[in-house]
Amino acid sequence: MLRTARLALLAVAVLAAVAAVACSEEEATPTQAPETVQVAPTQAPEPTQAPPAEDKPTIVFGDLNWDSAQLQDRVAQYIVEKGYGYPTDVVLGATLPLFQGLRRGDIDVTMEIWLPNQDEACNEA
Repeated sequence: MLRTARLALLAVAVLAAVAAVACSEEEATPTQAPETVQVAPTQAPEPTQAPPAEDKPTIVFGDLNWDSAQLQDRVAQYIVEKGYGYPTDVVLGATLPLFQGLRRGDIDVTMEIWLPNQDEACNEA
């Protein structure tokens, strides 16, 4: 429960920061003439249909045991699932066991590996 609350608070803080930056951009002054760019008309490409999720392999994320990595995993999972239509799964654990799973092919994605802390394991791999 505490972990979920911390993740939610972190997500709200990130969204607030993005909104603050987006709202603080200065608008063009009336004395500046906007540049115009002429674009030749083109035909829009035909949309492609993504294959159904059942035809795609499940992408397994190594969910490290700290908040920044978990936030990155959730964002990447969303993109992989909603943007590319792949099913995903998560394996929670510590750095070295998840790194070993990555080496064996049990895990497909690890969003963070802190170097030089993991130099020995990384060099061995």
